[in-house]
Amino acid sequence: MLWWFQKFLPRTSQEAFVKNVGLQSRSNSKLNNLSAAAVSAHVVDLEDQLKRSQDQSAEMKKELDAIKKKSEEEVASIKMKADVAEAAQAQRDKDYQALLTRTEDNDARVAHMMALFGSNNSSAGN
Repeated sequence: MLWWFQKFLPRTSQEAFVKNVGLQSRSNSKLNNLSAAAVSAHVVDLEDQLKRSQDQSAEMKKELDAIKKKSEEEVASIKMKADVAEAAQAQRDKDYQALLTRTEDNDARVAHMMALFGSNNSSAGN
């Protein structure tokens, strides 16, 4: 990684460049100073961390899926209740209209009967 600029820059410029870009040269690298056992232990630790992270991610995905499923079931239940309520309201509206029609018909009959009896009473009284 650092080899490309080593060909073109003098040693002091190389060190300044590495320092300026925030990189370490290979000789100062942390990994070069560690023993093979330490590196191996570090790799095992990182693999363990990765495994725990993957397990945690899988568990969170399961929890999220369960929450989504529950939410979808609740939405379906609410929609079903709304449909039932809407159907009940439609039936009440239909029943109300039928009652209103019967009431209007009865009112018309009563008015007609009153008109008939009123005309009979007025002709009988003469």
